[in-house]
Amino acid sequence: MIDDDSAVAEGSEPTAPANPRTPYSQRPVARARREKAHELIERLVAEGRVRITDPDVD
Repeated sequence: MIDDDSAVAEGSEPTAPANPRTPYSQRPVARARREKAHELIERLVAEGRVRITDPDVD
């Protein structure tokens, strides 16, 4: 008797993980940040200036 699982797995395809992790770039938080960054860039290009209101010490 062979004490090996290869006979059982023979011919079957490897199984995928039950819950594959979503890449960070596709997660809702990352998409929202990317969208806000695009909006900021578009606004900066359109206005052509940067105004810092109420700057802190740093």
